[in-house]
Amino acid sequence: RTGGSRVAILFGIPGMLAGSLLVAWVLITHSGTQEVSAGALPGPPREIANLLFHDFLLPFEVTSVLVLIAIMGAVVLAARPESIEQQKREG
Repeated sequence: RTGGSRVAILFGIPGMLAGSLLVAWVLITHSGTQEVSAGALPGPPREIANLLFHDFLLPFEVTSVLVLIAIMGAVVLAARPESIEQQKREG
């Protein structure tokens, strides 16, 4: 048990710090508001993909990482207590 908590501390705290710094940097550098007029809305999928992967690449990637973290957290929270106890007994 102590080995797992050491690993969590070793990687968890620097990871949370790095994630917090990344979020702060994104918020600071992209804090301006963007105007979108009704005529500027993209239509075909190619234009939407161009916007997502060129103009809004960083917010798109940050969102995908946050969704991945949320999914991993949901899996951890959904683990049955008896399976956790079994893992502790096995090693």
